Amino acid sequence: MDDLYIDRKISLILPNLSGGGAERVMVILANEFRETLPQLDLIIINDDNMDYASELSDKVNLVNLKTGRAGKSILSIRKYLIEHQPDVLLTTLGHISCASAIALSISGNIPTKLFVREDLTPKKVSIKYPFLYAVSILQKWAYKRATGIIALSEDMASDIARYYKLDTPIHTIYNPITTTEILEKSVKALEPMPPWPENTKFVLGVGRLAKQKDFRTLITAVSQARKTHDIKLIILGEGAERQNLESYARALNISDSVFMPGFVENPFSFMHKSSVFVLSSEREGLPNVLIQALLCSTKCIATNCPTGPREILENGAYGKLVSIGDHENIAKGIVSCLTDDSIKTPTPEVIRSKYNSKSIADQYLSVLLN
Repeated sequence: MDDLYIDRKISLILPNLSGGGAERVMVILANEFRETLPQLDLIIINDDNMDYASELSDKVNLVNLKTGRAGKSILSIRKYLIEHQPDVLLTTLGHISCASAIALSISGNIPTKLFVREDLTPKKVSIKYPFLYAVSILQKWAYKRATGIIALSEDMASDIARYYKLDTPIHTIYNPITTTEILEKSVKALEPMPPWPENTKFVLGVGRLAKQKDFRTLITAVSQARKTHDIKLIILGEGAERQNLESYARALNISDSVFMPGFVENPFSFMHKSSVFVLSSEREGLPNVLIQALLCSTKCIATNCPTGPREILENGAYGKLVSIGDHENIAKGIVSCLTDDSIKTPTPEVIRSKYNSKSIADQYLSVLLN
């Protein structure tokens, strides 16, 4: 243990341990921090979803506030801060960051510093949408209350600075990836699959079934690519758009070729065995799944959305970048990946050097505790 941090305590807070990218990152960071810090709490406001509970180290102290929703958690967060007074509270996801900032502001003169990890590039909200507009105003206030903001890419850092016009320091730190674990899991057997032939070629998408991920465009692209190539589509993840996506696949008459098993514990075996990975999002922060797919040596296509894919794919050197909603070029990219053996992916060592969880955690500690 590093003597530099022997008396320091960091607490991390998020809604729960659901199967999202931000939640996975916080679990990885908590595990890595605990190898250096003697005191570390991972706070959740409810246990409604605990997909990543098995990935959390036994060394990490899990604190469940049992408050249900972020708005109802403010007083519980305040009580925790007053009782425990960590050196740093690291938040992620906008509603939790706002609740934490309010709780800290009404906790009296305690020394805790607030750092906000932004998980999504900001999007301008019109006053025509009063609730969302009010949330954006509150989020800007929370950011001004913070000691620092963690942006996940250089483009995101620029967008945050431009959109919120902040004096708060913004630090760019990429997401941590457990590279050894991913590579080990990637060669394991797939979880239950539909009754497709064993050598079936499939395109893969991974993420919450939400409009932001735009899986509708991916389904359209696969439907188009299927006119010339016998491929299937697998989408891993769960969310509110499931019914709409299933209906859309039926409308295109390809429902038998689309498999959506929900959240799976080992998405990496699917990445390793897929012919193409596609990120079709309208907006991101730094999409973990795209990094993970590259680590699994999978050919990748991604929308050049704000933010992350352009930096991850090195301006197209590591995969094809297309415009948001461009199903035609996604379809062409899928066909190219299936037919062009000259398309290469970066070696695992290249990905490991940029996103290794230990080095990323060290970058966080340097910002949070110095």
